[in-house]
Formats: sequence, C-alpha cells, structure tokens
Amino acid sequence: MKGNTVIEQTELASLSQGEAAFVRLWLKLREHGFTTFDTIPRLNLTIAQTRFSCPILGGSNSTDAQLLTDWLNNLHKVESLER
Repeated sequence: MKGNTVIEQTELASLSQGEAAFVRLWLKLREHGFTTFDTIPRLNLTIAQTRFSCPILGGSNSTDAQLLTDWLNNLHKVESLER
C-alpha cells in the first residue's frame, strides 16, 4: 500500500484478516441464527459503548472468532458509531 503509514497498513491488514474470518465463519453464524450484524451479540447495547463479541460457535476456530470480534469492533469505529 504505497503512501500509507505503518499504522494504516497495520489497520488495513487487521481489517483484511477480520473480513476473511467473517467469510470463514459466515455459514456457522447463519446456522446458529446470526443472520445479520444486528443479531451478533454486543457487550453493551448503548451506541457510545457498543462492543461486539463473536458468539460461541461449536467447532469453530477460536482465532477466527477473535479476528471476527476485532473486525466488527474496528468497523464500528470506522463507521463513526463510537462517540
């Protein structure tokens, strides 16, 4: 990524890894009734303090679950929902 700072490159890599984890977990999420981002659990329901958490999915990779959690929380920041 020419022209990006090291911080931007790191964030982009993290977002890419999280998106890949989401793709890998998507079928399991749907099987367990998590069909939209709105159905994925949050640790705090107020907009200012919302933190997503990947639900426990039997047989799924814990690394993918953590990457998905981090990805959702990074998207939350990107979309300016965190105030």
